[in-house]
Amino acid sequence: MTDNWISGCRNGVNAWECDENNHLNVRFYMTRLAQTMGFVAHALEVPAGCALSPATHHIRYRRELNTGDMADFRTRVIEVRDDSVVLHHELHCAGEIATSFISIDRQIDQASGAPVAWSARQRELMAQFAGDLPERDAPRSVAFEEPRRPLDLGEARARGLVEVYRGMVQPWDCDVSGRMATEQVMGRFSDGVGNLFAHMGLGVAELLESRRGSVVVENRLTYNDMPGPGELIVSHSQVVEFLGKTMRFSHGMYNAATGRRIAASEVIVAILDHDSRRAVALSDAERASVEQRLTPLD
Repeated sequence: MTDNWISGCRNGVNAWECDENNHLNVRFYMTRLAQTMGFVAHALEVPAGCALSPATHHIRYRRELNTGDMADFRTRVIEVRDDSVVLHHELHCAGEIATSFISIDRQIDQASGAPVAWSARQRELMAQFAGDLPERDAPRSVAFEEPRRPLDLGEARARGLVEVYRGMVQPWDCDVSGRMATEQVMGRFSDGVGNLFAHMGLGVAELLESRRGSVVVENRLTYNDMPGPGELIVSHSQVVEFLGKTMRFSHGMYNAATGRRIAASEVIVAILDHDSRRAVALSDAERASVEQRLTPLD
C-alpha cells in the first residue's frame, strides 16, 4: 500500500451554495466530488470515449462548511474489482476532515454504457494510489452497499411511501454524459425532504421558528438508471427508524412514466440547534408524532 493521493477539487464555499441551516447544502458536496472525479479519470488514464460512472456513494459528514471556507478533495484506491473500483475520498478544510466518501465507480463506454475492462496500465496506476480505508472513515450506521432488493414505483406506492418530490429533468441538470448529474439526485432528495417532515408532523417552517433544522450525518446513494432531459421523475420516502437524536430515512427516485428506479438513498438525519450547532433531541410530542409514522424496511 502507498500513501499517494490524487488531488481533486479545491475551492471555497459560496453564500449561494448554503441553505436554511447556513451551511453548505449537501448537493454541492456532490458537485465538488464530480469535479474531483475528472482528476481521478485523468490520473487513471481513462480512455477517450470512456468515463467513470458512479454506482454507489457512501458519505459521512464530520463538520459543517460555511460561507468562505476553503476546502479540497483528495482520492485514493481501496479495491480494484473486475468491472469497477472502490475509491476513498476525503474533503479537507482548515486541517480537518470535513467529509469522507467511499464510492464504487465503473469504467464505461460513454456511447453504449457498456463496461470497459481495466487495462494493464490502469491497474499499475491504481496500485500507485492504493491505500487502506481508515476506521475513522468506515461506514457506521448505514451499510456501504445496498443490502435489499430495490423497489419499483408501483411497489413504493403500494407500501404507502410518501411522495415527496415531482419534477422534470432539465438540460442544465445533466453532466457531460447527457444524463442527470449526481448532484441533482442529491438535490432532489434534499428539496423533497421537507414534505417527509411535514408528513411526520414536523413542519420545516416550525423547525426554523424554533431555531432548528435538519442535517444529514451519514448517507448512501445508489444509482441505477440515470435519466436524461425531459424525463419526468418522482421521489417517494419513508421514516424507517427513530434513534434518539437521529432518524433513518429511505428515499427512492423513479421514472414517472416507466416506474423504473433511478436512484435511492438511505440516510441518517439529525435535528440541528442553530445556536449551539449541535444535534438536539425532539420533544416528547414530536417524538410521538414521528413514531406513529414509522415504516420499517423489510
